[in-house]
Amino acid sequence: MRPFTLRHHLARPARALATVAVLAACAAADTADGGTPTEPTPPGSGQQNPSAGFVTGTVVDAAGRPLAGVQVFADNTLFYNTNAIGVTDAQGRYRIDVRQPIGTWHMTAQLTRTFAGRSYRFYLHPDVDTPFPGVDGAVRNFDWRLSGQTADGGFFGGPVYTHVDPRGWMADAEVDIEDIELTFTPVGPLVDGSTGAVHTIRLGGPAADKYVPIGKYRVTARWAPAGRPPRDAVLRLTNADAAYAAQLEVLWPTDGSGSIRMLELDVSAP
Repeated sequence: MRPFTLRHHLARPARALATVAVLAACAAADTADGGTPTEPTPPGSGQQNPSAGFVTGTVVDAAGRPLAGVQVFADNTLFYNTNAIGVTDAQGRYRIDVRQPIGTWHMTAQLTRTFAGRSYRFYLHPDVDTPFPGVDGAVRNFDWRLSGQTADGGFFGGPVYTHVDPRGWMADAEVDIEDIELTFTPVGPLVDGSTGAVHTIRLGGPAADKYVPIGKYRVTARWAPAGRPPRDAVLRLTNADAAYAAQLEVLWPTDGSGSIRMLELDVSAP
């Protein structure tokens, strides 16, 4: 029997952003030089002809539908905390002037959605995640993903932190807590309106499995060792001052800014 341990994954901290300019969406023309906005192409189209001094792009959801009202941030990599912001229009397009201050720029995008009475803030996935010279301009498209790996090596989705109470398992000397499974069954659509799928977390499984697409779920737990009959477990929300139950209905908590926090669960033998 392996020693009892706690299995968890920490949420990535949200990026700090300071705004020095709020710019029009892609439909707005630049009045300083009389220029007109170029039409960006959808993500994955491989457009190679950006407008000098401007970054443009399109933001879509997982089904390819345009997303309006998304905040897109151009962060100057030379001057600390210098950002220009664009907001997508009804076609999911944006256009940001990056001529000043001089230097290279890195792009990010954020989307806020209210789901089941809670406000959630999501970082979107860029089609290209490298900085570019402002004088040259660039095309940077984004899409909203609920799962998978992020551009910086993390994972999309809500992280799950599991505390295992060893007291109920002590009678079975062969219990390995890495064989404990949590099953998340969707209750209704996910935060983006799509149909969710059953998601299983095995405590001894890969880190990516411990991030779940944001939605409302019914959660159950069991001990499921290979070659042996599974045994049901009970669970509860950590620090909830509640009794253990055979199943829970859960939503991911958020902080005051809408950043997704860990869903913490206690698991024990029945």
